[in-house]
Amino acid sequence: MDQRQNNYSLLLQKLDRFIRKYYFNKIIKGSLYFLALTLALFLIFNFIEDQLYLSKTGRKFLFYGFIGSFFTAIWFWVLNPLLKYFRLGRTISNEQAAIIIGDRFSDVRDKLLNILHLQKQHLEQEDNELILAGIDQKSQSINPIPFRKAIDLKKNKKYLQYVIPPALILLFILLTAPGMITKSTERIIQNDKDFEREAGFRFTLKEDTYRVIQYQDLSIDILVEGNELPHEAFVIINGYEYRLKKESADKFSYTFKNLHQHTEFVLSAGNVRSKSYKIEVYPKPDLSQLEIKLDYPGYTGMKDELIRNNGDLLVPVGTKATWNIQADHADKLVFRFDQEKKRYMVKKVDDNIFSFQKTLKDDSFYALLISSRYIRTPDSIQYKISIIPDKYPEIDLETFNDPQNNGTFFAGIATDDYGISLLKFNYYIIDEQGVAGQLKSIEISRPKQNNRMLEYKHFFDVEKISLQPGETVHYYLEVFDNDAVNGSKSTRTGIMQYSKPSIEALQKIDQQNDRDIKKDMMSSLEKIKKLRDDIRKNKEKILQKDELEWKDKKSLEKLAEQQKELEKLIKEAKEKYDQSLQNQEQFRQEQETIEQKQEQLQKMFDEVLSDENKDLMQKIQELMQELQKEDMLKMMEDFEMDNETLEKQMERLLELFKQLELEKNIMDQVDKLNELAEKQEKLAEETKNEEKPNSELKKEQQEINKEFDKLEKEMEDIMKKNEKLKPPKDLAKDNEEKMEEISEDLEKSEDSLEKNSNSNASKSQSAASQKMKKMASSLEMQMQASEEEQKEEDLAALRQLLKNILNLSFRQEKLMEEVSESNPLTPHFRSLTKRQNDVKRDFKLVEDSLQALALRVTEIQSFVINKVTEINHDLDKSVRNMEGLDVQNNPLLANSDHIAEAGRFQRSGMKNLNDLALMLDESMQQMQQNMAIPGGSCDKPGNSKKPGKKGKEPSDKISKGQESLNEKLKGMQKALTEGKAGTAKEFAEAAARQAALRKALEDMKKSLQEEGKGGGNELQKMIDEMNKTEIDLVNKRLDGELLKRQQNLLTRLLEAEKADRQREFDDKRESRTAGEVERKLPPALEEYLKKRASEVDMYKTVSPSLNPFYKNLVDEYYKTIKSVN
Repeated sequence: MDQRQNNYSLLLQKLDRFIRKYYFNKIIKGSLYFLALTLALFLIFNFIEDQLYLSKTGRKFLFYGFIGSFFTAIWFWVLNPLLKYFRLGRTISNEQAAIIIGDRFSDVRDKLLNILHLQKQHLEQEDNELILAGIDQKSQSINPIPFRKAIDLKKNKKYLQYVIPPALILLFILLTAPGMITKSTERIIQNDKDFEREAGFRFTLKEDTYRVIQYQDLSIDILVEGNELPHEAFVIINGYEYRLKKESADKFSYTFKNLHQHTEFVLSAGNVRSKSYKIEVYPKPDLSQLEIKLDYPGYTGMKDELIRNNGDLLVPVGTKATWNIQADHADKLVFRFDQEKKRYMVKKVDDNIFSFQKTLKDDSFYALLISSRYIRTPDSIQYKISIIPDKYPEIDLETFNDPQNNGTFFAGIATDDYGISLLKFNYYIIDEQGVAGQLKSIEISRPKQNNRMLEYKHFFDVEKISLQPGETVHYYLEVFDNDAVNGSKSTRTGIMQYSKPSIEALQKIDQQNDRDIKKDMMSSLEKIKKLRDDIRKNKEKILQKDELEWKDKKSLEKLAEQQKELEKLIKEAKEKYDQSLQNQEQFRQEQETIEQKQEQLQKMFDEVLSDENKDLMQKIQELMQELQKEDMLKMMEDFEMDNETLEKQMERLLELFKQLELEKNIMDQVDKLNELAEKQEKLAEETKNEEKPNSELKKEQQEINKEFDKLEKEMEDIMKKNEKLKPPKDLAKDNEEKMEEISEDLEKSEDSLEKNSNSNASKSQSAASQKMKKMASSLEMQMQASEEEQKEEDLAALRQLLKNILNLSFRQEKLMEEVSESNPLTPHFRSLTKRQNDVKRDFKLVEDSLQALALRVTEIQSFVINKVTEINHDLDKSVRNMEGLDVQNNPLLANSDHIAEAGRFQRSGMKNLNDLALMLDESMQQMQQNMAIPGGSCDKPGNSKKPGKKGKEPSDKISKGQESLNEKLKGMQKALTEGKAGTAKEFAEAAARQAALRKALEDMKKSLQEEGKGGGNELQKMIDEMNKTEIDLVNKRLDGELLKRQQNLLTRLLEAEKADRQREFDDKRESRTAGEVERKLPPALEEYLKKRASEVDMYKTVSPSLNPFYKNLVDEYYKTIKSVN
């Protein structure tokens, strides 16, 4: 069994040795093939390169082709068999080996294959002794055969024929032309380089690789070295040839334009080509996008803005700018401002995105410096920043003086480019010594919003700051803007000033005003007289004409012009007087009696300047246009009568003004004497105690002496003015002697001081001081005594005048009754005419006394003058109608109509006499009451108001008076029904009482109209009803219709009384809730404010968010319009 196994194992060993030799044979054969192929390719590739001078691409193909072939061949022909030789990998099987062996030994093939098949069967079957026997037998039979001889290694010699030829060729070339192999091999191995074909010349450049910034040009110089120089040369770029510029025989140049990417080029001339050169193009940093976010200061009211691709800026100061910059291929970005030495490195916030922030306050140029790692010198882009400064606010000021309120109105417009924060009024006072006080401010406006324009008005009341005489107030307006960057800026108006004159200066102004007022009043009197004379002449001319002519119209136009000039002159006098009163309030505290006379004088001025004369003249002119002779003559008579009244009023006004002037001068003299006495007394004490040097005491005494000399002159003027009064005041005649005595004492004081006799000087000084005080007291007592004496005289005159006027009224009443019953053609009528003339003459006597009384009792002046004028007119018309003078001076033409007209004027005259009597009676009663009260003063009759104050008769008093009168009339009517006729005196008294009530109602109506309140029409109806009652009572008509009218009148008075109480209640409630009364603006200021209203509207249309450049243009445009207007 073992023997059998050994035979088979031996067989297998022999097969294994055969297989190993089989692969060894392959290794030898493959190596020869590999050497032959490698040598052949090496020679071929070198030959190709040597001949063709391939480009880098061609050489790369050869190189990698050779490498690929080399590794492929060595793998298949050498390495793979070698691995199998060492039993690595898959080898041939025993069966395949048996077949190969069978090809060499044919008789062994079948036996060997049979043994291998039997072995497989042996392994598959259990009972296999026969198989094993067969294997063993056959194995023994073939064991002697040497399997290894089946492969003959010597046969590989035939493959040397493939190796030896290329090897010999290579050896030959290496021996004869080694460069052909070595240089070609070098070029193939270094296939990434460019090599020039060797020729008679070669190209030389400074660098093999050039570096340039993107989009730049590159100029290169090419030198040619060698024995043979080309006439022309080319550069090959991307397969295209471009001719080189020949600079000289051995030098060429070429410029590459606008390089934007890497570029390779080759130089060529004929068949000669240079190696490949390279231009490396570095990307240029590029500012591809620029965004600037502008954060405007909040106080400007402008909306934030985003600007793209524009680096120039025009912005308000304090704007915060944020640059967001996209810069491609940039590694670094730097900001450089020409106003600053510092450079700002910008932070890179994202890929290619840079961000920088800065608050802009000054004009500047700035540059963006962009660089990268390839660029040493950065590229720069320059822009400009223009700053719009926050301008100072502007203020437009207009001043309007308001003499009535002793102040100044300020109005105007304050503007700013962005907004106003505050407007205030500043002032400070400088005293007489020139020392400035503390600055004080009054806030006028503090807008809550950013108002670019502020319209303002402000009243500066000098009285409220308690400015003393001799002091000066400096004032100005100051406006502040809302600049939140640099702080609020302010602009001031020019400094204005108001100086309050010293007491001495105010007194001089007051004296000059008094002289001017008297001059104007005297001129007015002259003009009135001339106007009356011209009216009379024109009326006489018109009476002599049947129709009016153009010349008559012109004459009346001249009268109208004279009337206007007269009104203007009186108005100027009134304004000067009002101004004089204001000046006096600043340095003098008037006594109550003087204040009352001043107010009365003001009222008389107002009455003189009434609209009645102007209306009457207007009606005359209208009638003149229509050429209505009769109506115009009547109007001219009324106008003549009104001017007569005006003349008397002006005379009384002038006389009252002189009285007031004198009284003021006397009171000023009293104050100055007392003041000088105090100074003298103080100086006497200092002289006695020798508190100061005699030289200084003497100087002060001289000053007192000078002041007293002035008082002496003023006293002389007072005495002269008093002599011109009608009547003069009862001033002591020894006043001048007393002044001389004081002057002597003052001179003695000065002489004693000169002699250094202080004791004597002090005595004289004390004596002078006491005498000054006594004289001041004496003057004051003389004034009071004169007033009291005058009041007693006036009271006596009132009693007598009242008696005379009542007598005239009764005479006129009786005469009126007889005239109505007489025939004008009878002799008795002539006697009645004579009696009417007597009444007229007697009233002239009464008139003189009345005028004299009215001159002294200012409260009744206006009423007396008006009534006297009306009575004279009525009596004159009565006489003229009774004499027939109105009918071409022929009594025979007088008829019943003229007699009736005479009766109408007689009744009117009697009514006016009754009104006058009633007023005198009330005035007398009031005067008696005031004389019973120490210091009392006479009020205007019919008024129960506070002295010196304007007012109206309370309606409840009128209604009570009317009710009392109605009761009396009912009693008289009852007596008539019982057959008892009322006396003329009873009817006259009733008519007078009704006239007084009517007059009170007229005053009430006038007051309501002056206050701008309603009810005038209703009151006028009641006045008309009262007037009818007066006429009926004068004519002794008392019936049921009159009583019914009186009862209705009383009812309407009670309703008016109720309405008046409600009106007063509403006024009080209004006064409690209303704040400070708004001052009436001067007309010039009102016109200015209207003009500025359009400017306000224009400014409001300008949006604060408007671009600064355009906003400035708009502002300049509006300012131009404003300056033109």
